[in-house]
Amino acid sequence: MKGQIGIYNKNKNLIYFSSNKNSNTSIVFISGMYGGLFEPVYTKEIYKMCRKKQINFFQPRLSSFPNFGLFTLENDALEVLESLKYNQSENIILIGHSTGCQVIMYLIENYGEDFKERVKYCILHGPISDRNYEEHVNRDLPKIIKEVTNKSESEVFVYENTMYKKERFLDLYRIGGKDDFFSYDLENTFFENLNKIEFKILFIISGNDKFTKESNLNKLKLIKGGEVKIIKEADHFLKQKKYIKKFLNIITKKISRLEK
Repeated sequence: MKGQIGIYNKNKNLIYFSSNKNSNTSIVFISGMYGGLFEPVYTKEIYKMCRKKQINFFQPRLSSFPNFGLFTLENDALEVLESLKYNQSENIILIGHSTGCQVIMYLIENYGEDFKERVKYCILHGPISDRNYEEHVNRDLPKIIKEVTNKSESEVFVYENTMYKKERFLDLYRIGGKDDFFSYDLENTFFENLNKIEFKILFIISGNDKFTKESNLNKLKLIKGGEVKIIKEADHFLKQKKYIKKFLNIITKKISRLEK
């Protein structure tokens, strides 16, 4: 991979990768849970596409890698904002995968005014509901939530082989938590009130996403400025090349509109 590794937060030793810092257009990629630099694997193909188009592929590494349960969504969002200070492109396309979608939605809702002139598109792949999935696989979740509610804010505990603190656990798995943006059972008005600044948002759904137990497609269509596309039979991580190709075709069209 050709590019530059830089530090955007010296105190936390947080780094970013930038492939072409002089480009006027950047794709800024935000990974999901357990995602470090160049994860998931298809980010390498996005990087190659950026090289061909001579635009910048930019990806920050966040404190929450790999222990996402110890950090909050607010923490992720603020670190992404901080990293953008080291990206000089006038045109930015934010791409999020999985939990990275939640980071972008949280940014839009809470800090959108800070970057509304620069961010031209938000592309959210795999916008699944961690709460809905966990409710499906663990019928004891309501009981566990009650137990977690009584824990102290600083206590670290283990759930499903993952370390958590109280705040992130409840944000992920309790109704109305900070991470609860994409649940199919939320009221229509919740979705209708999102994205008041009306960023252009493209939701890309993997048709065979194992983390989707009930479709949220119709809910996502209610979001202002939103558009939804489905890659039929694709998995959550786009492991097959034919699905990566379809994904790249979709985002290439968005980039081409900026170049006109």
